[in-house]
Amino acid sequence: MKNRRVAFVVATIGLLLFAAGFVAQHVGVAIDQEVADFSLAHRSHWSVALARFITTFGTLPVLGLVVGGFAGHRVWRRHCIDPVSLACAIALLGSWSSYTVLKELIGRERPSAAYRASGAAGLAFPSGHASQSFAVAGVLCLFVCNLGAVRKLAPSLTAVFIALALALAIGGSRVWLGVHWLTDIVGGIGVGLFWAGGAVAFLDDRGVHFGHSGVPDP
Repeated sequence: MKNRRVAFVVATIGLLLFAAGFVAQHVGVAIDQEVADFSLAHRSHWSVALARFITTFGTLPVLGLVVGGFAGHRVWRRHCIDPVSLACAIALLGSWSSYTVLKELIGRERPSAAYRASGAAGLAFPSGHASQSFAVAGVLCLFVCNLGAVRKLAPSLTAVFIALALALAIGGSRVWLGVHWLTDIVGGIGVGLFWAGGAVAFLDDRGVHFGHSGVPDP
């Protein structure tokens, strides 16, 4: 199935990005410190305020409300379970559980308090905000990439561009606020894409086709 092949490619890219981020943070690449120093030297009050605003969109409660609200709207309008909402929910919860465990296993510390412009608890790698954001954005991309799933191509591509741009902005905001290293974001993107591809492949393997309007209720 085409859906499954594309989803596996996305999941593989995610694994490679996670591996790259893990190796880079383990060996201690210089770019982490360079980017942290750059953000510290060039912050302004307005840029910090903007970064704090953007970063809220990558939290689990906000993303959960968005996915849940969209799913509820689709069920109310069409009386069916929307496959995109279902895949987003699986990817979101999967990425959350994965990065929670990985943070404890890897044990990387965040940048020191001198770099931080916002509060943050817990360990650093991989970034939870980046993981969650790209899990949802990745599912949206896979949905649009299925030719039969999109009737109005331009609006759909615009929505995907906005989703990816926001996901990148969320990841960037974490570095700008000094609560993550750059390689934490790379690892987080990898986790998110892995779960996006995995969720779509899992549902497609069970006959949930993303070219249809929804999954009929049993």
